Amino acid sequence: MAPRRRVVAALWVTGAIWAFAGHLQVQAETRTTPAVRDWLSVGEVRAEILAHPVEGTYTDGRAWGEDARPNGTTVLVEEGVERHGIWFFDSRDRLCFRYDDDAASGGCFRYERRSRNCYDHLFESNATEDPHLPPGTWISNGLLWRKGEPATCDGEPSS
Repeated sequence: MAPRRRVVAALWVTGAIWAFAGHLQVQAETRTTPAVRDWLSVGEVRAEILAHPVEGTYTDGRAWGEDARPNGTTVLVEEGVERHGIWFFDSRDRLCFRYDDDAASGGCFRYERRSRNCYDHLFESNATEDPHLPPGTWISNGLLWRKGEPATCDGEPSS
């Protein structure tokens, strides 16, 4: 190969490497990272939420109450109607509920402590909840607090 061709080939290879590296940098910069959340641990959920009957409000303002029992059963009360079911932690440390009257009802949730007796109650989006949100977006299901203690919630639920 002639010296001029070698120089041109070397420049072309160098340019291609720089272009590829720039492409990788742009990809890294545009990749979104979910916000870091301060989730309660499984132990904290057991001690602060499951060990007590709780009350709450959904984002639309409707009130509810739940009594999760140590044997893995639960009773949810919404608008005066009792729903019996089970609770468990999934492999991702989310607290999950399933109710006897509808196998598709319930869901899996994470919790953030808002104040001494107030918790954000969140679930992870998928295409069913809102096809416009990217999967993995956390959506508020409202607020909850331990029943029989003063609720310390101020403001709206966060998501």
